[in-house]
Amino acid sequence: MRYLSSSYVILVLVIHQAACNHHTNASSRKLKGYRVSDGQNLIYFHDLGCGGTFVPDTFRKVYRICDDCYDLFKEPQVHAACTQDCFGQQFFFDCMGALGISSEEETFKEYIRVLDGLPLYTYIRAPHVTHWGKFGEWDTCAKGQYVYGFQLKTEPWQGDDGDDSALNGIKLLCSPPGPVRPATPIYSAVGPWGKWGAVKTCEFPFFAVGFILRSEPPQDDGDDTAANNLRVICQDNTLLTGDGMNWGVWTTQQDCPPGLWLCGIRTQVEPPQGSERVLYNVTYGPDVEQLLDLYLPDNDTIQWNKVILMLHGGSWVSGKKEHINGQVRRFRDLLPDYVIANMDYRLGTYQSPGFPKQVEDVQMAVSFLKASFPTTSLSFTLFGTSAGAHISLLYAYGRDRDIGDVKVVVDHIGPVDFMDPGYCDTLIVRPVLMPLFGNRSNCQEYPETWREASPLTYAGVGSPATIGFYGDADLVVPFGQMVALQERLDQAGVPNQFTRYAGGHGDDWAAEDVEDMWRKIAPFVELHS
Repeated sequence: MRYLSSSYVILVLVIHQAACNHHTNASSRKLKGYRVSDGQNLIYFHDLGCGGTFVPDTFRKVYRICDDCYDLFKEPQVHAACTQDCFGQQFFFDCMGALGISSEEETFKEYIRVLDGLPLYTYIRAPHVTHWGKFGEWDTCAKGQYVYGFQLKTEPWQGDDGDDSALNGIKLLCSPPGPVRPATPIYSAVGPWGKWGAVKTCEFPFFAVGFILRSEPPQDDGDDTAANNLRVICQDNTLLTGDGMNWGVWTTQQDCPPGLWLCGIRTQVEPPQGSERVLYNVTYGPDVEQLLDLYLPDNDTIQWNKVILMLHGGSWVSGKKEHINGQVRRFRDLLPDYVIANMDYRLGTYQSPGFPKQVEDVQMAVSFLKASFPTTSLSFTLFGTSAGAHISLLYAYGRDRDIGDVKVVVDHIGPVDFMDPGYCDTLIVRPVLMPLFGNRSNCQEYPETWREASPLTYAGVGSPATIGFYGDADLVVPFGQMVALQERLDQAGVPNQFTRYAGGHGDDWAAEDVEDMWRKIAPFVELHS
């Protein structure tokens, strides 16, 4: 028997013009559905022009108005009107007014210009439509590219006592027409369970022109797996079947009108429903080292919108997430309503240094978590120890500066300035930093690389609130690193709190100092996250 399901996926495919024949009318189609396993809706629009007038960004804005209308009214009849009659209908303009968008605003006029090209639509519904979960972000192929393949993320059967979620993600592969097919992936919200399976592609020169979904209806006392598998139809009528599960039945085949190819996706995912609280070794990227353990709150009555992302230490070359399980337990005790993700990252070597790939891993983990919880806006706290603290600070101050997902950084003995003479001018530290810099381990020869890898370079106005802890006799991360960072944050008016303890690199601190550290962390995180 399968019990209460934890994750569902909904697919939205955008179907764009397949070929431009001078001044013939073209079409753009959007396939919209509710819970992949239970049904799909297909909407396609005419008279967008011959591949030149379709404006994806504006189209996304218009589409988002529909979602805003749904969120505003939250009534079934309004929801139906919004999803079926939004574009080019009076309901859309009523929504614009209800949302406070004046007809005099340029954005309103921009929407009207787009809507003028969308006067007609055809609505096609596959059977067993449901409304579980919420849509993630809308993603489309680049202009002039179309879908020629796909890949599924599927969780295998979890046993009689397990909790099955089946299909957790759909990735479409885009390429332009031509003999060379670069696999440019697009995907929307993705569930946290399972692994990506085999890639399925149409033979050259064919593109995808339709799909069939395998879905399972509600199971009452069993697991509601919803989406289970996907088939894609190529132009030559080849049927590509994904390596999903076999629960449920194949629904009605959905075909593009002649001359149209698939070119986009939007998925609907229901977040974890509470039957599983700890998920080990969840893949957040394609590399074998890109794994994380996900700890979910026991409280189902609150919105899970705060995440603590944790990074272990190990001089960028060693260590693993299990080494900081003790800190995970601390956070779960002190902040039980937070989602906790304890991540591994790709370790550095001379041939493949940690910078910048380890910062990229944090970015991938953050994106994965945002896609896994699409119903809410997540606030991130980054916790790192030693090298993990360096990576956390570098991501928060640098990569995330213009995004703002990270609200707090907990810095446990992290190096922040490699241009400090203690690092840059000291030959003995070069072997230690080799896993981070690879063949650029000489500061005098590659000062820009060392500067770019220093969190202090980016610290300043707009940096997230930071709390840090350092040892006054640390030979690995000199105490002056803390002083430099604190001064920079103070000058920029960034909330911060730093504490110096007697001892070295954290492993010889007094027990009362360790307890003092944890007493300070929880209220700081709660205040600023």
